[in-house]
Amino acid sequence: MSETSEKWSDAQLKFIEWLALPKSERKPKTLAQFAALADIQVDERTLYRWKRLPGLLDAVNRLARELVKEDIPDVLGVIRREAKKANLPFVNMVLSMGGLTGDVEAAGKGPVGDSDGARNRLLEKLNRHLEESQRRPTADGDGGTES
Repeated sequence: MSETSEKWSDAQLKFIEWLALPKSERKPKTLAQFAALADIQVDERTLYRWKRLPGLLDAVNRLARELVKEDIPDVLGVIRREAKKANLPFVNMVLSMGGLTGDVEAAGKGPVGDSDGARNRLLEKLNRHLEESQRRPTADGDGGTES
């Protein structure tokens, strides 16, 4: 956010950071409580005006996207674990991310979940793919890791 930090006051930067968090993770929880913070101390109406300032919501969205990047390994781990449990929406996601969905359609099996046989073949292929990716050396020379 350094490119925009010169444009915003310290209080506005704190507001941007607060807005970039999911509502469930914001502390304080409400706009009124945020306005009353000792280091902010602005009227709640001021915060509503700030939200309409050109570029403020763009700055919020940029920061929110940066924060999401920190969660990607955890999210991918959940997707992978659920796919290994044969949870079909997650199997489809993993196959799609691995570029393997075309293999199923090309084989005339239709989308995942059309039959138990197709599902089992896909799960076997998925498990082989995951096992192979775990055995590949990483950039530092170590083997892959389990999630």
